[in-house]
Amino acid sequence: MKVLFQNSQGKTREIAYVSTIEEANKVINRFCEERNFYIHYKRKWKKDNVTYVDVGSHTEFFHIVEEGK
Repeated sequence: MKVLFQNSQGKTREIAYVSTIEEANKVINRFCEERNFYIHYKRKWKKDNVTYVDVGSHTEFFHIVEEGK
């Protein structure tokens, strides 16, 4: 699975490649911690092979892309 970050301008970049959803959550948590962003909540929804993760910024999102599905 690829973990992608979408910034407030809509540009997306890969930040990690992981094997499980648990690893993806750890990557997202670490990414936010490194940038001193406090996660107020996590809201997730899935469409096709992508899980979208909103961590409360209202303008930036994470995508967890399951490959081969």
